[in-house]
Amino acid sequence: RLGLLKLATHYLKKAETANDQQLNSKEKTLTKINILHERAIHSMEVKDFNKAQMDVFSAAQLIIAEDDDDKRAILIKATNDQLRGIIDFHLGNLVQADSLLNASLSKIGAIESNLQPYIYRALADVCLETGNTGKALSYLKQIEPNLKKSNVEDLRILTYLSWANYFEKTNNYAKALEFKVKAQDLQDHKNRNAIELFEGIIEDLIKSKETYRVQYKFTILALILLLFVMGALFVIFKRHFKLIKKKEPSVVQEPITVGASFAKPEHTFFDMELPKITTSKPAKEKIRVVKNVN
Repeated sequence: RLGLLKLATHYLKKAETANDQQLNSKEKTLTKINILHERAIHSMEVKDFNKAQMDVFSAAQLIIAEDDDDKRAILIKATNDQLRGIIDFHLGNLVQADSLLNASLSKIGAIESNLQPYIYRALADVCLETGNTGKALSYLKQIEPNLKKSNVEDLRILTYLSWANYFEKTNNYAKALEFKVKAQDLQDHKNRNAIELFEGIIEDLIKSKETYRVQYKFTILALILLLFVMGALFVIFKRHFKLIKKKEPSVVQEPITVGASFAKPEHTFFDMELPKITTSKPAKEKIRVVKNVN
């Protein structure tokens, strides 16, 4: 049971985080109130009524008094009064408890809701504590039609305990024991279901983690395989390009010199052999004489 409460608290925190992202301010406020009410109920389950009272007071501060045109808003107000009344009852504030529980009934009015039988049961407990067994009996009888419905296990347990208290107050101890046994049997059945539910949730979480772990491993293996394939393809392509380069004919490019575009003539003026000039002897002597004079 405590495990389920812890799990419920965990998901309640997630709901609160998600609610913070809401853009509709009215819906955001109503959801916040519901979350505070759930927290109060969790605290009441472990008999921490002071903490429950703080959560209900916080919820009350968010409630808009004038907002009476919305059925959901009306039921939230009625729920807040109901929870405050039950908390005050357990804290010993019987007059305040009676006032708040009746205020809750008044707010609901003709609206069809599952709150009424729970409020009748709480009012019956208040009457029993104040010694008004007749009025307590009246409230308990008003609950009876609702006990025939399905999915009201919690209501049955609470009502049977109130009947046991009533019979104790009226000195019918056999009947008191009978209703106590009925309430305990239902509570044991509820606890077994809660344990099975909790174990199922834990098993699902374990399976989810195992599935995630397997998926994570497969993802890592897939990435490794992908990298290996890419590396192998890179090596293959690299070798392929090397082979292509080896097969290509090599082209030797001759050096280009200045004026290479002009064809070199076979013979130039300077390559031509000049004719030999011969002189007569008197001329040679004349030349030699001229040299000597110079």
